[in-house]
Amino acid sequence: MNKKITTKAAIAIVLLANLVSQGVLVAYADGNLVTPKPDLLPGPLQSTQESAAGVRTWFANKILPAWTQGIVGFVAMIAFAMLIYSGIRYLTAYGNEEAAQSAKKVIIYSLVGLLLALFSYTIVSIIVNIDLSTS
Repeated sequence: MNKKITTKAAIAIVLLANLVSQGVLVAYADGNLVTPKPDLLPGPLQSTQESAAGVRTWFANKILPAWTQGIVGFVAMIAFAMLIYSGIRYLTAYGNEEAAQSAKKVIIYSLVGLLLALFSYTIVSIIVNIDLSTS
């Protein structure tokens, strides 16, 4: 029983020493929270993290626009595919009023989804570009 505990403690110490030696653990510099990272990895540099709003600025200028562009692109792709699908359904309805109405609803819903995605991208872009610094 005692041997199992010492083995687990030794494994924990080795893993902790490995994490510390690789710089995975977070470090404090001048009271600010700084994550050490190599220059080859994406993300804010240590010098950017040390400033007051460095990570926040990096997130607002790099990550948030990229996410919103990706999401809007994905939603636009889905809306375009649904427009094509519902257009084909509408063309092949052959007088079936129920199928034509269903296809019209899908067209309207996909256009509304596309507009909502574009408006959300516009709102996020406006918010990101607001300069909140007091000069």
